[in-house]
Amino acid sequence: MQMLDDADTYRPLSNNPTSQFKDQLISLVRLGVESGCLTEKIAEYLIIQDPIIPIFHSFPKVHKETFPPSMRPIVAGISSLNERLCEWVDSLLQSLIFKMPSHIKGTKHLLGMLAHVKWRSEYRWVTADVTSLYLVIPHELAIRALSWFLETYSHYPVHLCEYFLLVIEFLLSHNFFMFNARFFLQVTGASMGAKFSPLSLTSTCVGGRGGFSSPPLIFSAPGYCGMAATSMTSYLFGGSDVAVIQEFNNFMNSNEHNLYFTFCFEHEIVNFLDLTLRGDRDTGNITTSTYRKKNAVNSILHAGSCHPSHVMENLPLGEIMRACRNCSLDNDFISERVAIGNRLKQRGCPDWTIQKANTIASNKSTSDLIELQTSKNNKDKYKNKTSRNKCNENSPVVFSTQYSTEFRAVSNIIKSNMPIIYTDPDFRAALNGGNQVCF
Repeated sequence: MQMLDDADTYRPLSNNPTSQFKDQLISLVRLGVESGCLTEKIAEYLIIQDPIIPIFHSFPKVHKETFPPSMRPIVAGISSLNERLCEWVDSLLQSLIFKMPSHIKGTKHLLGMLAHVKWRSEYRWVTADVTSLYLVIPHELAIRALSWFLETYSHYPVHLCEYFLLVIEFLLSHNFFMFNARFFLQVTGASMGAKFSPLSLTSTCVGGRGGFSSPPLIFSAPGYCGMAATSMTSYLFGGSDVAVIQEFNNFMNSNEHNLYFTFCFEHEIVNFLDLTLRGDRDTGNITTSTYRKKNAVNSILHAGSCHPSHVMENLPLGEIMRACRNCSLDNDFISERVAIGNRLKQRGCPDWTIQKANTIASNKSTSDLIELQTSKNNKDKYKNKTSRNKCNENSPVVFSTQYSTEFRAVSNIIKSNMPIIYTDPDFRAALNGGNQVCF
């Protein structure tokens, strides 16, 4: 594969480094235990005794509308040597990434933000997309940026931050994989497929002293505000001077760290995430509708799939509720609802499930669906969920199995024969709270 010939990104290895890297991983984990950053239980979990070798493959970027399509490199690393350590890093970064002023959780979050923005005639939409984010960022830049990120947004103790950076350095410098019976080491960036990669690379793009610019300069400069979602960013400029936008473009691409952004700016309409955003000069509102790429295909699950029946019955509801949330104008929603209905019918969905979804959606407003819960409500919800799941003497005994098309038949067999088990006094006492079959 041609992309593996890039010596600046990949380096061939003469043999399988798993054994050598595993010894280094064990030493790193033991250091974490000795410094108080890891418990013995977590340390035991982080070491995979029989790791698989990560495999390199690629997907065509069909959404780029180029022919032949460029390829997106993927490293399949499930149950590989570094997978659980990546998971631990991701757990520490997850809570911090939400503190970034440019962070967008998703479409709901974006719609909630735009509800408070009034459109002016001099405003312009600008989108910026990082080119090859997973491949181009030097490891030393990522480490410096993450160091700044921890100092700025975390309250972790110093010894944990220092150990965290050691772990990041290990993961970045030990990212190996196999392709066509040959072993390679990725020497820049991070592999797409590693859990911590999206968060670590996104934080690098706004990485203060370590990154190419400081967040206050990027996201709070006079005249524009910014919104970021992973590698793509949308900016709202408060001026009509194209030269200012071009200057901003040049500024973003003037860095020594191999980061390059492609820009697109529009007067009133822009596509961002799964939305088409429109600035209305007359009303001062920003209207939204669902955006589908030109080459998007009908990939809705077929009604004949062996997924659980409740999943298939609720699939039309999810599709139509998404359209209701995304479309702020009635005409857009009606058009999208008709298009969704046609796609669902093509995939064999019964008419009654579509009609049921339309009935439920008609009683919902866009504001109901984009309402964001406060952190306090989320905490209360978590507490309630915890209390509900707490086991007691009246909790049902759960029989958990894998789902198959015979699930309901197996469930009925178990339930119909439970009276036999209840004849035993010990089992009857254990099953005082009843029983439940799930998958």
